[in-house]
Amino acid sequence: MADVRASVSPHPAEERPMIRDDALEQLRHFAHERAFGSQIGSDQLIQVGLDALIAGVDSPSLGMLAGLPRHEEPEAPALSAGKR
Repeated sequence: MADVRASVSPHPAEERPMIRDDALEQLRHFAHERAFGSQIGSDQLIQVGLDALIAGVDSPSLGMLAGLPRHEEPEAPALSAGKR
């Protein structure tokens, strides 16, 4: 299992908990990347959803995204786009 503290900070050397503004910025970044055709791995999308929830960002699709089991990872792109 990955060290959650290291993955939640946009600046890994700082190893501080992600705050809501950081999580929103990370969500915006991933949305921008996807809008311009970048392929984002399902594992990354799930982690971004989990990071956002931990930081206090809440939406129904984030909860569903963060809770996806491994066998449902292919559904992550649709959930991150709010299409489920």
